[in-house]
Amino acid sequence: MSGKTWNRWLVMACISLCLGLPAGTWAGPGNLADPLGVESRTSPPDLGSAVTDWDQFCATLPAWPPATRQQFGQLALCRNNRLKITLASLQAQVARHGQSISAGLPTASLTSSRSGRNTEAFRIDNRPELLVRGDQERLRKTALSVSVPIPLSGAVAAGIQSAHELVRAASWEVQEQVDTLLAETLKASFELYLAQAMIDVYQSGQELAQESAKIARGREAGGTASLSEVLQAEAASAKSKIDQLRARESLQLKQAALASLLALAPEQVSSWQIDAADIGLRVRPNLDEAPAVDYLAQRRPAMEAVLAKLRAADHRSSQVRREGWFTASVTAGLAQQNQSNRGLITQSGLEKSVGLAVTVPIFEGFARHYKVDEAGAQLEGLRQESEELRLRLESEVGQNRALLIQEVALKTHAELYLSLSQASHQAAQQRYRKGLAEVSEVINAQRELINARSEHLQSSVRLAIAQLRVNRDEGHLLEEYRP
Repeated sequence: MSGKTWNRWLVMACISLCLGLPAGTWAGPGNLADPLGVESRTSPPDLGSAVTDWDQFCATLPAWPPATRQQFGQLALCRNNRLKITLASLQAQVARHGQSISAGLPTASLTSSRSGRNTEAFRIDNRPELLVRGDQERLRKTALSVSVPIPLSGAVAAGIQSAHELVRAASWEVQEQVDTLLAETLKASFELYLAQAMIDVYQSGQELAQESAKIARGREAGGTASLSEVLQAEAASAKSKIDQLRARESLQLKQAALASLLALAPEQVSSWQIDAADIGLRVRPNLDEAPAVDYLAQRRPAMEAVLAKLRAADHRSSQVRREGWFTASVTAGLAQQNQSNRGLITQSGLEKSVGLAVTVPIFEGFARHYKVDEAGAQLEGLRQESEELRLRLESEVGQNRALLIQEVALKTHAELYLSLSQASHQAAQQRYRKGLAEVSEVINAQRELINARSEHLQSSVRLAIAQLRVNRDEGHLLEEYRP
């Protein structure tokens, strides 16, 4: 796979799945059998020529606030530094993979050297006729050497396979980071919507309390109500005002949380009003035809990443063992040598050589033994990590599914609670206007109505979050942002 194709992996899930761009073909075979007893679903997607520069793509997005649901998901990914850090890690793994390939390539070197020797003139026995002139010898040598390693031990091939699996692991970690960021940002936006809606709930509650206080004051003036009823109504109005102020404080916290995820100033998020149509998901989980829990856990990107690291550790262990075997390489050299004295070439020669170099390690101070032990320990640690992650993901998937079933039932009861509270409040108001009920009955009915509206909103948001988690488990989360 070319370096350009590797670079396109950097935006694998963000572009091909989340942003709805064409994905090209899948690189690598699917369902790769593994000697460790685990399987990989497939290699991460190759984006083809859709996008070559992630930063360039993010620069084309409009500024905040988003105009569409799809733009919100794109901005959530482009503006979060955690994804950029994960992409940089993938780039580093790609570079290490290139280094492992280079270890098995032929090497060539060109050297040039020049040396000289000057001998001063001297007289023998201080007699002028016996003057011996000095020499000026110069030696120039140019050599070209080529070494071609012979892959007998298989250490280089094992190193390349290990680096390749680490690239795949980093690619799946990008996918996991994308899912995590989208889930966190969507959850934060749902909670922001709830905080915004609760402001309206308490505002309507205050209006109802003020209306009840106005009726109480009118009845007091007419002599049909006591001062106590007026004070109760005024107290209910003041309590609604306190609830509204607390809701505004909660709203500021939710705005700050979403702004932190999007790397925005809180005041930029404060002007964004979420529409009720954006709460809930277009892709609804079908629990009647849901895949098995262990199947979903096995296909989570986090699990794929750990399994790729496990395969990489197995190849690394094999590489360390094979590096202790003998190595061989074919060497060839070509050298030209010129020797001159006082500028005149006195000797010239061309040397050619071809040879076979074999290195047999005999004793390395137990370093190889310790490296093999280290690689084996890392492999066993990753085995345990993969098993622990599998159990945790299976538990998480099962809990998310059970929570969704529970939230569906709670939403039904919340709707019934709201309709009954509305009817009870209307009946209490009518009885109070006719003088058949005390103001406390109206106040209690108002409180029940506010609680019912609050519970209905909260159940709607909890249901949306539960659907969000199940969609992530089933791999449907990114479908929310297709055009």
